[in-house]
Amino acid sequence: AATRIQARWRSHTAQMSLLEYIAATRIQAQWRCFVAQERYLIYTLVTKIQARWRCHAAEQQYLIYKSAAKIQAHWRGFVSQEQYLIYTLVKKIQAWWRCRTEWMKYREFKASRTIQAHWRGFLAQEQYLLYMTARRIQAKWRCYRARDQYVKYNSATKIQSQWRRFIVEDQYIQYIAATKIQAQWRGFLAEEQYIQYVAATKIQAQWRGFLAEEQFIQYVAATKIQSICRGLFAQEQLMQYKSATKIQSRWRGFLAEEQYLLFMAGRKIQTWWRCHSLRKNYLQHTSATKIQSKWRGFVVQEQYLLIKSVMKIQALWRGFVAHEQYLFYKSSTKIQAKWRGFLAQEQYLLYKSATKIQARWRGFVAHEQYLFYKSSTKIQAKWRGFLAQEQYLLYKSATKIQARWRSFVAREKYLFYNSATKIQAQWR
Repeated sequence: AATRIQARWRSHTAQMSLLEYIAATRIQAQWRCFVAQERYLIYTLVTKIQARWRCHAAEQQYLIYKSAAKIQAHWRGFVSQEQYLIYTLVKKIQAWWRCRTEWMKYREFKASRTIQAHWRGFLAQEQYLLYMTARRIQAKWRCYRARDQYVKYNSATKIQSQWRRFIVEDQYIQYIAATKIQAQWRGFLAEEQYIQYVAATKIQAQWRGFLAEEQFIQYVAATKIQSICRGLFAQEQLMQYKSATKIQSRWRGFLAEEQYLLFMAGRKIQTWWRCHSLRKNYLQHTSATKIQSKWRGFVVQEQYLLIKSVMKIQALWRGFVAHEQYLFYKSSTKIQAKWRGFLAQEQYLLYKSATKIQARWRGFVAHEQYLFYKSSTKIQAKWRGFLAQEQYLLYKSATKIQARWRSFVAREKYLFYNSATKIQAQWR
């Protein structure tokens, strides 16, 4: 009987150690798989974010280079056009001046005979020339304003088209990244694309509404992510609870089977012992009673230690699960905060660059208007000086001609009077 009890006890201890070893290996395998999966997910997420960011930076540099090239091309065309206009204006002024000098020579030749008639014609011609020059200047000014407005409109439309294309490409990149991260993110990206499109067309008017809607969308996305994470945590806890209940049920069945076997062995031992006790004396009977009490106390102590170890393992496992949940929640919160900071920084940089471009463009337009006003003022001053000089020279030449004519008339009168006096004297 002692040999059987020892053999049963050794098989029981060996089976218990084997079960503990199997459970420990399974727990270690699950834990290593979980850690490897978490590391792989984090590595893939980091590589995707880095790739998207590099693509975004390269696209930004390309767009800046392309816009600078277009601005330079437009500026060179504008400078060439201004030079051509100045050259044509100088040629017209030179041709008019040559014609004017020839006409002045002819007018001086004819002035001695028809001063008043030519003076009236000159005034009419001067008025006509002034009217024609005014019309030409007005036509040039209107053409320049129309061309400048067209250039501004064309540049504005090109900037808007480039800006919209940039927004659409950025939204499409963000849409692809979001679809690979989570399936629920697609709705958020579609709404984000619509909001960014509206904000691109109405940058200043709808900016505050865009920010409010952006915050609401981020809040909804965060709640969706939290709900999905909580569902995953609940599913993990349910699986763990089911596995724990299965292990407990198997363990309880094993304990019940062991107890039943022990009970049957005890009954057999008791029956055999009772038969033997009939043949033995009272001392042997008392020794059997002591052995049974010791054995029962040993069995109860083993059951207590086993239940205590199972409770410790469950407590450690629950603490480990709670710690993992806390770490995952903390990491998700950090990722959300980083992502929100990145979005806020991108919006601020975009607003700052748009403000700088608008300021540079307004300064360029103001400078061009000032240069045009200054050049027109100089041309008007030169033209008025030229007209005043022409009128002075004309007045001076007319005065000289009138003085010569009066001197000629007075001399003729004097000669006629002198000759008449001499004839009368001779006649008398």
